[in-house]
Amino acid sequence: MIQIHHISPLAVLLFSLTTFTVIFVFALARASASTVVAADTFSRNAVDNWRPAETGGSYLLTGGAANFDVADGVGTMRVPKAGVTRTATLPSVSVQNVDLRVRVQTDKDATGGGLDVDLIARRIAANTEYRFRAHISADGSISVRIVRAVSGQTVQLGRSGTVQGPTHTAGRALWIRAQATDVNPTTLRMKIWEDGQSEPDAWTYGASDNTQSLQALGAVGLRAFVSSTSNNAPVTFAFDELEARSLPALDVPVLIGAGDIASCTSSGDQATASLLDGMRGTVFTMGDNAYPRG
Repeated sequence: MIQIHHISPLAVLLFSLTTFTVIFVFALARASASTVVAADTFSRNAVDNWRPAETGGSYLLTGGAANFDVADGVGTMRVPKAGVTRTATLPSVSVQNVDLRVRVQTDKDATGGGLDVDLIARRIAANTEYRFRAHISADGSISVRIVRAVSGQTVQLGRSGTVQGPTHTAGRALWIRAQATDVNPTTLRMKIWEDGQSEPDAWTYGASDNTQSLQALGAVGLRAFVSSTSNNAPVTFAFDELEARSLPALDVPVLIGAGDIASCTSSGDQATASLLDGMRGTVFTMGDNAYPRG
């Protein structure tokens, strides 16, 4: 039986001593390292503007210049009332396979229907993009959502999931990291963690999508929203340490031969299965005990 996994560029020979699983990776899927296409530490001052990013060109700000400032090492985005959105994008950036990250905090707790913070990838036009969302509820819990937007029509991809561990409090920073890679389908994934904590190895949430208009190069950016039932607007979102890296495209398939790794009855099985889940690229796994769903 043959299984297909999505894995990263890696050539390894792994032995699981507890189950005698052997994995052979015969070729590299991605041939080169990532390249920084946008970066901003907001180490400047600006009023009613963000001024150009350190890498990535000038920002396109939507929602009124008076809602955007830079000071004290952060770019602030003020959402003046409930039910409205503010965005900052880098239209000079054009990237398909991208790894994004940013640190963000708000000056107020969430109320009502909560707050949304989005990392934007593959922005083709206004409101045509992928959005990697941290949704902050009034109780401080955080859930992750990946949203496809095409001409303003939005669809959530997969189910949302509550993040275990981090909670939101005004003034406490969170990190958001996201990736959009490959085409037909595009693989989408994200993770969230508290500032000061180690980045988790595992991705919190993943989805895939093959909407044709988004299988292309696009810009990157940031988006903030205050729900229509919130009662404490205005809310200011403060961003820093923004980074976008272009990831190389898949070059060649990767072939993996594996034994019985799906039962996860020992730490060796779990480690092997975890490694496979974390790899990227399309590969075939062939083993003496393959499972239909892996």
